[in-house]
Amino acid sequence: MGVRLRLRSPCGVTVSELLWLSVLLSLTSCAGEASVGPTPDGQGPVTDLQLHPRQKMLTWKYRSPVSAGLCSMDAPLSPAVNTTPRVLDQDTYFCAFPSSVLHRGATFTVYSVVANVTVQQTLLFRNPGAVGAGATNLSCVVYAVSFMNCSWVPGRTAPADTRYQLFFWFHPNDAEAECAHYLRDSKGMHVGCHFNQLPGEPRTSDNYFFLVNGTSSQAAVPFLDAVPFVPFLNEKYSPPGNIMVRPAGPGFEVRWEEPPRRFPQSPSSLCYELDVQRKGGGRRTEPIFQRGQDQNRYELAEGEAGSFVRLRVRHMRGTIWSEWSAAVGFGPDRGHDVLALARVLSAVGLAALCTVVMMVVCKKYSLQQRLLPPIPRVKDELKAAVQLEQEVTMKEADLPEPHDVLVVQETQ
Repeated sequence: MGVRLRLRSPCGVTVSELLWLSVLLSLTSCAGEASVGPTPDGQGPVTDLQLHPRQKMLTWKYRSPVSAGLCSMDAPLSPAVNTTPRVLDQDTYFCAFPSSVLHRGATFTVYSVVANVTVQQTLLFRNPGAVGAGATNLSCVVYAVSFMNCSWVPGRTAPADTRYQLFFWFHPNDAEAECAHYLRDSKGMHVGCHFNQLPGEPRTSDNYFFLVNGTSSQAAVPFLDAVPFVPFLNEKYSPPGNIMVRPAGPGFEVRWEEPPRRFPQSPSSLCYELDVQRKGGGRRTEPIFQRGQDQNRYELAEGEAGSFVRLRVRHMRGTIWSEWSAAVGFGPDRGHDVLALARVLSAVGLAALCTVVMMVVCKKYSLQQRLLPPIPRVKDELKAAVQLEQEVTMKEADLPEPHDVLVVQETQ
């Protein structure tokens, strides 16, 4: 944590404030010499000076006419902020500091030029509550297009019964609302908030505002505020999808698709990181960063053969990376192995198919022989019958002619 050195004038005004005052004084020095000091009557022109912490707005009224004015906010660990007053209504003026934080306390100063004299009125703001009891490290992340999670760390001296509450609003003029789905730690203390659905039509100009305060029966708990949350810079994308690696000339070409986003912008607003892992577990020395394109692609050298590649993505102006995608293998060595394996499997499959067909045919023929024995040929049977008949005829022709046979019957 650094220390900010500030140069102050003998009157207690910072150098930057003096520059602003010099501009104001130059506007009013035409009629005479200008100076810094009290008004002639000893009273400042500003009255009813008030701070509205939720709106981070300073309001007041003037008891006498002024020719120029300036507002300044000085907070620990933050640069000083200067702005010019504006009219709120008929007799009330205000200065707003929407991008500042108040939980560390702040000093507000209103400078006014009255009769060529610049006067100042100061308001000190301190965050009420026990030191160290308030929440710290508030952060929010948009994910899966329409969801958001916010988280914080309980104060190191927060009592055990501390109950933190998160309030939010999506426009400076909106009414605040409390979180509906708190996330709790193992002790049951609120440490986060889940948003099931973000409201409205998403725009890159959207700002979300958050405030975490707390209650306890043992001590007062300071609040925690934050600078406006810019959701399109704090969206965690899904990993790049549909990753393909194809041969391209002597090397390979990687192609992928950008992830879905809640806040659509041009493809060039995305930054991709490619992690190429060599075969055997090695990794490239330098990471590869690629800006988004209409057709996302990247060429890999031939030397990357037999490796794997994976990708992740973030917004060009953001810091939240997606998870890594699944690794995709590529390279001719891997391709040749796959091709050889495919050929072997094809040959084995063809041989197995032929074997099965032959077995089926043989089995079918054997069963047919058993159930349907061969039928004798009709032509051969007829030929054999004719030959037999001719032989019988010829034998009959050789027999002697029959003689008369006398049958003698014995008589008694």
